[in-house]
Amino acid sequence: MRNRLEITPEPSRELLGGPVDAYRNLNRGPGRVWSVRCRRSGLVVAWCRRVALAEATCVVSQAGRVRAHADGRRNVHAYVRGTLIPHPDSDSGLLASYDPFGGDGRFELVDGTPLATAGVVLLGPDGMAVTDPGWESD
Repeated sequence: MRNRLEITPEPSRELLGGPVDAYRNLNRGPGRVWSVRCRRSGLVVAWCRRVALAEATCVVSQAGRVRAHADGRRNVHAYVRGTLIPHPDSDSGLLASYDPFGGDGRFELVDGTPLATAGVVLLGPDGMAVTDPGWESD
């Protein structure tokens, strides 16, 4: 059975307020597309150009990261977990990213500061921006 999802600018209003995981989908495009997976069902419910999450936590499965390194292939092992909210008009915030094959295997701000949580995470065509970041304790 083929998935009938289409790439949309943003998630539908019916999904707002729900607990989700969001990650960059490398198999959809052109351009940057984010997959939104429902935490209740475990199913991908949307492919979007822009996603906003509140009370977000950055999650990296170290076992998945090790597997990606061993196989030399990407897999979904890092995502942002939070509550889906309407995307604001602005993508302003501190820029952050995750590099599966470089760094220390964690989400980081552009200055290299480890990132664990954020008040709001904005995922869009230019990447990831966060407001009210929380730091990892090493």
